[in-house]
Amino acid sequence: MKMEKFDIGVKSTLTKTQIPPWYRVFYVPRGQIDLVIMPDRYFEKLLLSKRLERKPRVFVTRHLMPSVEDRMVDLFDVVLNADDNPLTRDDLTAAMRDCDVLVPTVTDRIDTDMIAAAGKDLGLIANFGAGTEHIGLEAAAERHILVTNTPGVFTDDTADLAMAGIIGVPRRIREGVELIRSGE
Repeated sequence: MKMEKFDIGVKSTLTKTQIPPWYRVFYVPRGQIDLVIMPDRYFEKLLLSKRLERKPRVFVTRHLMPSVEDRMVDLFDVVLNADDNPLTRDDLTAAMRDCDVLVPTVTDRIDTDMIAAAGKDLGLIANFGAGTEHIGLEAAAERHILVTNTPGVFTDDTADLAMAGIIGVPRRIREGVELIRSGE
């Protein structure tokens, strides 16, 4: 697999203070993974050593878009969080013991102890969110676990909210809606 290295900040929304200096950001031009944050020496070894002869077991901690969940069901042996309730620390740790891929969101805190307790098959934490500050990156690197994120996932939503504020605040739209609802 051909890999291209980019300096932190060119292809990533993360700052240098969020990634230890011995890590590199790799852009993987194929598949669903955009960026991989991992020490150089582990990256190629991980891609070669974690091959599976079966469908990967994937655990998703929160609801994703229905089309994404449907596609995951087709491709993987997937466990979805049907209730969409936040998992407790114990539930999340138990899930990490029995999966190849964990798909958390930014609300799931995955610390060093949880990664140490993860099963031997856990090879990828594919975070659905822009950051990785809620994941113990050093512990993941020690266990040879890839950590990815989706840096542009909230860009449009953030822009929409900013524009709504820019337009709505000076025109006092909220106060107008309240007046209409109150019947005045």
